[in-house]
Order: sequence, then C-alpha cells, then structure tokens
Amino acid sequence: MKFLPNILTLSRLFGSFLVAVLIFKGFLFPAWIFFTLFALTDFLDGYIARKFSVKTDFGRIVDPIADKFLVNLTAISLWKVGKILGIFAISVLLRDFVLIIGGLLLIVAGKTEKIKPSMLGKLTTLFQFITIFYSFSWESVKNLLVCVTVIFTAISCIQYTVRGIKVLFKEK
Repeated sequence: MKFLPNILTLSRLFGSFLVAVLIFKGFLFPAWIFFTLFALTDFLDGYIARKFSVKTDFGRIVDPIADKFLVNLTAISLWKVGKILGIFAISVLLRDFVLIIGGLLLIVAGKTEKIKPSMLGKLTTLFQFITIFYSFSWESVKNLLVCVTVIFTAISCIQYTVRGIKVLFKEK
C-alpha cells in the first residue's frame, strides 16, 4: 500500500503520452477512456496517501508534474486535431509556464518556503479535467466549459503569481 499512490502518479505521468498518441492517431474513444482513468488517479493517489498515511516527498513533487503533463499534452493534442479551442490549450500552457518560472525564481532567490496548492488551484485542475473530458465529443457543453475553465485558469495564475511575489520579497 505504501507505494500505490506513487505508482498511480507515475501511471498518470507516463500515460499522458499514451493519451496524446491515441488522439493524434485518431483513436479518440480509447484516448477518452485512458484520459478518464488517468484523471481519476489524481484524486485516488491523494486519497490513498492521506487515508493510509503514506505521503511521500516523491509524491508531493511528482503529483503536480503528472497533472500538468496529462492536462497539457491532452489539451495540445485535442487542439491540434480540432476538438478543443486554442484559447483553452494556450491558457493552460501559459498558467503552467508562469508557475514553473515563478518556482524557479523562488529557488534562485533562495526562498525555501513552500507554496501549497490553493483551493482555487485545485478547482482549476478539476475544471481542466472536466473540460477535456467533455471535449472528446459534447460540443455544446464543451464550449461553455472552455469559457469557465479559461477564467478559472487565469484567476488561478494571478493568485499563484501574487503568492509567489509575496514569498519572493518576504524578508527572512
């Protein structure tokens, strides 16, 4: 049980590439099934880690990376095959780029304070998963979800940027 959350996280990380390949090959239904399964592992790995007290530093670091791989690779793939609006893929990529650059700036500045995921950040990831889930086929629902998710993504990006700036300029 100790390693199960990390195994689920790694399956999501490496499974992201499988989903992208299936989308580009035109196998949308299998891609949708795998995307759904891998998205569910995001909730399952955290639940198991908390429930059975098997949280690890590996999971704390790799889990958000696996989420970003799954969301970004799937969003880009769906955009390139015309199944999702470019604004969605670009907003997701831009937010994650800002988060990565911000994290690197904090490291370079020698700031060791961790910025924990916010509820808004978690909701944004949930909306991203739901939007991608519906983007495989349901047009009317997809367009509404894209608009809502782009708004959440932008607000979340601003929130994390503000939090990072506060940590960056905080005196020790």
